Amino acid sequence: MVTAGGRPCHRDFRLTRRGNLSAHQLGAGASAFLGATARDLFGAYDVVWTSLGAVCLAASLLAVVVRGPRGARRTAAQ
Repeated sequence: MVTAGGRPCHRDFRLTRRGNLSAHQLGAGASAFLGATARDLFGAYDVVWTSLGAVCLAASLLAVVVRGPRGARRTAAQ
């Protein structure tokens, strides 16, 4: 596969993209199921919103802390 700039595209990109999509779909399904279960148990969505807010906060902190190896990020001009 070749990009518009003529540079070869990494073969692993397709696998990473599929894995990202799959993880996103599994997370959405789990959130919907657990949210409905919590609503049935507690009678309100307060626990659900608080829990999902905490998960989002933890994910955003991990995104800041976790980094790839140096030089892995490249701009489109390179």
